Amino acid sequence: QEGVLLNSDIQRFTTRLNLETKANDWFTLGVNSTLGFTKNNFVGSEAAVSTGNLALFAFLGNPTQRAYNDDGTIATGANRNAANALESQLKNINQDQDFKLVTSAFAKIDFTDNLSLNYRLGADFEDQFSVFAVNPNTFNGANVNPGNQGSQSESSYRRLKLNSTLQLNYSNVFADKHSLDIGGYVEYFKEDFRSSGFTGFGIEPGLFGYASSITAGTPGETGNGLIPTTGGTVAKRGLFSLFSSASYDYDDKYGLDLSVRNDKSSRFSPSQQEATFYSVGARWNISNEPFLYGSGVSLLKLRGSYGTSGNERSIADFSYLQLLGRTLYEGDPVLTIGGLPNVNLKWEVIKQANIGLDYGFFNNRITGSLDLYDKRATDLFVNYTIPSGYGDTSVLANEGIMQNKGVEFAVSGDVIRNDKMTLNLFANLTYNKNEILNLGQVNEFEQGTSIVRVGEAFNAHYTVEWAGVNPANGEPLYKDLDGNITNVYTAANNKTGFGSPEPIYTGGFGLNWSYEGFEVSTLFTFAADYFRFNNQSFFYENPNFATTFNQSVEMLTVWQQPGDITDIQGLAYPRQFSSKDIEDASYLKFRNVQVAYNFPQRFLEANSFFKGIRLYAQAVNLITWTKFTGFDPEDDNNIAQFEYPTPVTTTFGVDLKF
Repeated sequence: QEGVLLNSDIQRFTTRLNLETKANDWFTLGVNSTLGFTKNNFVGSEAAVSTGNLALFAFLGNPTQRAYNDDGTIATGANRNAANALESQLKNINQDQDFKLVTSAFAKIDFTDNLSLNYRLGADFEDQFSVFAVNPNTFNGANVNPGNQGSQSESSYRRLKLNSTLQLNYSNVFADKHSLDIGGYVEYFKEDFRSSGFTGFGIEPGLFGYASSITAGTPGETGNGLIPTTGGTVAKRGLFSLFSSASYDYDDKYGLDLSVRNDKSSRFSPSQQEATFYSVGARWNISNEPFLYGSGVSLLKLRGSYGTSGNERSIADFSYLQLLGRTLYEGDPVLTIGGLPNVNLKWEVIKQANIGLDYGFFNNRITGSLDLYDKRATDLFVNYTIPSGYGDTSVLANEGIMQNKGVEFAVSGDVIRNDKMTLNLFANLTYNKNEILNLGQVNEFEQGTSIVRVGEAFNAHYTVEWAGVNPANGEPLYKDLDGNITNVYTAANNKTGFGSPEPIYTGGFGLNWSYEGFEVSTLFTFAADYFRFNNQSFFYENPNFATTFNQSVEMLTVWQQPGDITDIQGLAYPRQFSSKDIEDASYLKFRNVQVAYNFPQRFLEANSFFKGIRLYAQAVNLITWTKFTGFDPEDDNNIAQFEYPTPVTTTFGVDLKF
């Protein structure tokens, strides 16, 4: 599959095997496996403001400069950023090769019709090799330090995940009304990870792309200084769990679900490795009560639940141990303390309460659900400040509390439903309010352009408030913490109040239509009330770069003389990072449309070779409506930085059944 940008693509080869055999009436064996190999060619420095990001210089490159000379060579050179990036993309190597095997084997013993034993052993193995080579015969390669003759970086890692699960299950129905299902589980998870890598310099052009192209480094005053850099990681982690669940139902009216689990993680000290979590849920199928018979209510089920769960993945392995680092002291390698340990670190605990209602009316022509939830994460890992005399300024501790609470609503309706045609419309909406409730000994942690503060949403935007341009002299204006206008830019005036990168409202809607073998389905998605820093406009609407980078047409409104009313300061004043760079990232996306045709049964009966034929066409990511001026408002990066563009993908296919 070719990428949007030059020399970016992916090749993927996969095969699957699913086998199951029933040795006799009570013993079943099976294997499920997926084997894949992927080869990716990437764009250098994508999602970053750097000289290697081709998407960036498609915007910022000087449009009056030629990309190619008359002889066909790329017109590189000083201040020719677009041509330099183009040359790097065409002549450098940025590739990885990934081999992945996911397989599992299972066995099931049916002791009776009601009692069974299941065992599954799964393995997830991944082996990846990556190479990033800067061609010495390029403009950027001639400026690599050290050597001014390119570089080559290679890295590889192997990861093996093993998962072993033993399940004992009992289910039965008593007196045609009492239904019981009980399960007990033992699970063990183990992961091994090892990586290594190096970067070498002084590349021989004739061997470019191979490790043998690297010049051996020699130290000292008479050496070439081309000393390679190396690195590597080894990690092991394990999780042992015992858990059980029980579900009881009476006459399809009343139900109760219970579960309890005990987890033991290698990430914590022996005294804190274990934690126990539980959940309890109840349901009442009101629509099966006699007083609703004949009322047009086909489904009305009330649900409620409360439970706890744990998280141990937010910290590094063995954070309870004293870690060591490596550095140089007067030219000699020495070991140093790599952060302070905390033997009291324990599991983060998530507590969630939920109450919901499932509904259906008029023989389920209208269906949906409504849920209210309150999810509170406690004992979150935060940095606890300590006196520097301990050897460090902070230590990780379980101090944080964060809350998510909201509403989820879904509805679906069959506007038309008969033997020939159906038309279904659906929609869903989620409202989520996020808030930091506690951070232990402090009320906030600054994190660059965001802040984690009690009473605010997680990672709320945190910067100086923009107040416009002084029409008298073109200088930029800001607001201090008291709301007063000032021409002084200082981080002391950083504040919140500009939203967060987490949307408060999300949802979607669409339709499903079918008529005598023809099918049409659509999906629209949206997010609202969330905001992102647009670091792209910081570059193409910036007097700082007016003489070096291509600029937006908005720069035609730059302040030039007293009395000009504009939002772009005069060229004599630098542009600072402020709330001006925060934009409303709310969007509505035409996410997907699919059109299909299923050949009728009479055609298939006339041609017994096929049991089913389906033709289809699908388009993904068709249109985005938004006020956000960056590439794509939907991105997990809080700061838009010329990320790899999101493509419109069209697929045509045929499904054949024999």
